[in-house]
Amino acid sequence: MTTPLEAIAILQGCDATLLELLGELSADARVVPATIGGGDWSAKDLLAHVAFWEELALQALDTWRAGELPPRYDADTVNARNYEASRGASMEAVEARYHEAHSRLMQELGTVSAEEWGVRRSREGREFSVGELLGGITGGSGPFNHVEAHLPDLRAYVERVRVPG
Repeated sequence: MTTPLEAIAILQGCDATLLELLGELSADARVVPATIGGGDWSAKDLLAHVAFWEELALQALDTWRAGELPPRYDADTVNARNYEASRGASMEAVEARYHEAHSRLMQELGTVSAEEWGVRRSREGREFSVGELLGGITGGSGPFNHVEAHLPDLRAYVERVRVPG
């Protein structure tokens, strides 16, 4: 199982790559719709999406610490709701939201003890720890690497709009 420090390292590594790629886009290029992932998303929408899932992880940790289990999320439904809710937000507002969520998540993960990380609870016959729960919420092909799943699309867009130089 991933440790809290390993989770932080994975999330920080993905964050660094995400921000580096976003930094290669002009302000105008960041908000062009239908440029990320073959759908309607802009780079701004991708950042709002990542912020949203990190916010869900924070909520899940609070719920866990209150002795309860967070709800199960239907990814398509909550993604669509978040997209609609954040579509009209400015890039600056989305960036602030992302940085706030990411910073808080890193801080909170740093407070989780090894003991708390390994406590197991069950739902519907399945047992899991808070580390596994958070790794799933912020995961993609593995725990805590949700951002990594979106980087190829963002990288491809950056390559398309990059000015040769």
